[in-house]
Amino acid sequence: MILVTIGTQAPFNRLIRAMEDMAKDIEEEIIVQAFDLDFEPKHLKILGNVPTDEFNSLVANSNIIISHAGMGNIISAMQYLKPIVILPRLSKFGEHRNDHQLATAKKMASLNYVTSVYSTDELKLRVFRHLKGDLLPPPPFLGEFASEALINSIQNFMMLKNK
Repeated sequence: MILVTIGTQAPFNRLIRAMEDMAKDIEEEIIVQAFDLDFEPKHLKILGNVPTDEFNSLVANSNIIISHAGMGNIISAMQYLKPIVILPRLSKFGEHRNDHQLATAKKMASLNYVTSVYSTDELKLRVFRHLKGDLLPPPPFLGEFASEALINSIQNFMMLKNK
């Protein structure tokens, strides 16, 4: 199953239209968390806002996640070791008030946490390559809680500051 998610703050019709265009050539189920669409998809299963437990189940059962460049979705992919392709919302299309998602996409890609694409054509190429066996690597694991090493480092820092 392919999970497409746009977050909960704003519609992202450019991404959903690209997925609708691809869906007719994809045999896998495509489940989309989206709202306020300006068209009616025929090949996608659309869910509105999804409760956290249900969303986590969708992430856990997906083969690949396709998302806007939202940190919540990136973190979810890391927690479940799911490959994620992100297409940032862009201000020039009226999808966001600025291009901070572009900066997020570039930084997360440079860390090898995600596969970032910057156009719907690039998205289509990368998704079809993945489905044909050129698999995207899963991101590094991110646990639910901070590592013991990080906690110890913070505790040591705080003890030094208090001396």
